[in-house]
Amino acid sequence: MKTKTVFIIEQDRITSLDLKMKLENAGYTAFHVNSFVNNEKQLDTIPDLIVAYSDMRQMPGFDKIRTAFIENKTPIICIGTKSDFETQEVCKELTIVGMFMKPFNSRDLITFTDNFFVPEKAK
Repeated sequence: MKTKTVFIIEQDRITSLDLKMKLENAGYTAFHVNSFVNNEKQLDTIPDLIVAYSDMRQMPGFDKIRTAFIENKTPIICIGTKSDFETQEVCKELTIVGMFMKPFNSRDLITFTDNFFVPEKAK
């Protein structure tokens, strides 16, 4: 079975490192993406899943890469502290499969991720 690749798009370094460590311990390949501009080579490959803070539209280069996420129907788990109307409007075009509001238990997010990929693991 191919290892699933997960991009973590999160401003808080502690949260992103915690998620990266727990995802890798669960068998995923995880990358912390702190800018869409500085990580263009990494973003040439669309990940299997994105874990992103809900206001990722504020990151430089988001508009450039958003189209690829939409076209590939890349599943996204949003994490955040707010859910304003404008953010919801931007995200409604994306394939949001889950939402976790801070503070959250990162183990719950890993369990959610495992369950999300269960149908593929059964093949």
